[in-house]
Amino acid sequence: MSLPEASRSSVIHYAQNNLDSITFKSLKRDETDTPDDVKIAVMNSTLSDDPGLFLTRWGRFLPQEELKHFEPLRAGIYEVDVNLRSLLKNQSGNIETTQQTNAHLRKQVQNRRFQYLKDVLKGSEYFSEQAMQLREPNLYEYYIGQHIPPHLRDRPYGDDVNLVQRIMHNLDRSIIDEKLRQQKLIESEQEEEEEEEEEEEEEEEEEGDEKMDQANDSMEAEDMNHADPVIAPLSTSLRDKSAEARRKLEENNSDELEPHESVTQAEREQHFRDGQKEEFVRMMEELFLEGKDPSFDYKQVDENEKYDDLDQEDMDMQDKYFDEEDEENEESKSKGTGVYDY
Repeated sequence: MSLPEASRSSVIHYAQNNLDSITFKSLKRDETDTPDDVKIAVMNSTLSDDPGLFLTRWGRFLPQEELKHFEPLRAGIYEVDVNLRSLLKNQSGNIETTQQTNAHLRKQVQNRRFQYLKDVLKGSEYFSEQAMQLREPNLYEYYIGQHIPPHLRDRPYGDDVNLVQRIMHNLDRSIIDEKLRQQKLIESEQEEEEEEEEEEEEEEEEEGDEKMDQANDSMEAEDMNHADPVIAPLSTSLRDKSAEARRKLEENNSDELEPHESVTQAEREQHFRDGQKEEFVRMMEELFLEGKDPSFDYKQVDENEKYDDLDQEDMDMQDKYFDEEDEENEESKSKGTGVYDY
């Protein structure tokens, strides 16, 4: 038995393109390497005459998609079946090991960032209102800026603010204004594109009377997706997340203050602004943990063992151990014969 011509060509084609990473044979001291054309000729001949021997010599260098070409030969050639079972098992194990390693590294990075957030950034200048506004002016405007009364927003400098501080504040203000301007420009372009897409959809849907209801539903759905605030946050997903958080916050504020008839309007507004600020800080913490601050050097945290939470790592290791134990138990159950031995 031999491989079909198409399968054999595919395997040899892969070998030709990856010859540098394939060990043709172990060279003795002072022995010169075999020319590439001779290597391919020998591999081609071996593949045609003895597929089992080919897998023994070079099967470990083939990916799964090439090894699958040998599947039809397993029933008739014992060496192919043995080699293929071993090779596919090893490759599957390597993939699982890589996935587990990547998952562990991601978890480690998350833990280190959270630890750094607690130990270093909490209460620092990084989370001051001015610094957060400078990093994310759109998010700041959404949560805080648009709710500040004009008499507080446009207050003149106090006597305790010197000239250097005023200059720095004005520079920051100009950077913030430019970011807001660019964001508004982007949103304006997006709205124009959405309007054009809506018009095209309406024209297509109006071609048939039976599609009129679908057109109306589509327009209503699009209207619901448009955000109401003056400035929308970073992205659609973040905007949706922020809007939902803000809705819940307004409900909580209303529930907390409604029973107290003596609460003034000013106190109610201040309570709302305080809640907005707390939610803004929470969103900024989330952005940091997700690695979305381009100005921050995450490498100093992600690769630093100093920020390992050993207690958390112990818990993660225990969880991993018990998860693997459960998987082994399930696997052993699935392999049972269902026949009791006496």
